[in-house]
Amino acid sequence: MIVISNPTAIPNEITRIKELFAAGLNCFHLRKPQLTAKQLSLLLEQIGLENHSKIVLHQHFSLTNYFNIHQIHWNTDLRSQLDPSYYKSLSLSTSTHSIAEFNGLSKDFKKAFISPIFPSISKTNYQVDTNWKLELAKRSNYHTKLIALGGISPLTIPSLNSYAFDDFALLGTIWNTEQGYKNFKTCQQFVL
Repeated sequence: MIVISNPTAIPNEITRIKELFAAGLNCFHLRKPQLTAKQLSLLLEQIGLENHSKIVLHQHFSLTNYFNIHQIHWNTDLRSQLDPSYYKSLSLSTSTHSIAEFNGLSKDFKKAFISPIFPSISKTNYQVDTNWKLELAKRSNYHTKLIALGGISPLTIPSLNSYAFDDFALLGTIWNTEQGYKNFKTCQQFVL
């Protein structure tokens, strides 16, 4: 199970992130597109050294040289701009929006999000227009773990068992509600 940060700051965010780590979170995608490298560095310091090995950076990849971070995430645009061989010492993940895009990934990518699986909780009007059961039957890439993203919550997780996902990621169900911690604990029971 993966948790992705809220892209913008939220109240008590550091405390909430630390609570998730204390409750067993093993993979946290830190995505803060508006932050400078210095601001992101300060955020990492607040999160705590003991959690850095569980963090995946979405920007300012040079910070991996200063923190115990060994994982980075590329969006679709970065895949066409960056050379994976330059980042061989890091574990790479990426985002995809179709099974064809996912199947076309190189072996450089260890994990890939595919979305939206269900109507998004965090993005209004981000709806599902894909029959995922039919699409997933076309999967030919088994060197990259396939991560379900979009609308994942305690209510939708049980139906993921009928799909061929390797894992799932949470965003809106953690940050867009006061019940985020409770939702996290409930979702832990459904780890694929």
